Amino acid sequence: FLRYLCPAIVAPDGYGVIDSSITDKAFRRCLVLVTKVLQNLANRVQFTKEPFMNCMNPFIDEHLDEIREMFDTYANVPESPPMAQLTFSDEQKEADMGSLHYYLVQSRDKMAKAVESRKLENNNNDNIADNDNN
Repeated sequence: FLRYLCPAIVAPDGYGVIDSSITDKAFRRCLVLVTKVLQNLANRVQFTKEPFMNCMNPFIDEHLDEIREMFDTYANVPESPPMAQLTFSDEQKEADMGSLHYYLVQSRDKMAKAVESRKLENNNNDNIADNDNN
């Protein structure tokens, strides 16, 4: 819900769900509120931090069994026959390898910055932990 459905509900124009763009802020706010309800229902929790949403708690209570059944249905993967082994021609492999190489080269600086940032973040966390232990 959080990663796929809710963003598409809040911004259907940005995810290709609708062709026109949404400019009405009140309408967009309504879509945000819908996703808040769906998210709480999916997480099986009531509203507590946002008192103005407490009116939706009975709705959440009424539909907990339905959401549980839905998740159980989606989580149940039926047995299927083994899939055929995928095969690719040498030409396709070579083209894919070339594309991969191209994108890696194009992203090299960005990846290096991300790695360096992660190292600094880990060092800072280690220093904080050391200070907490002292």
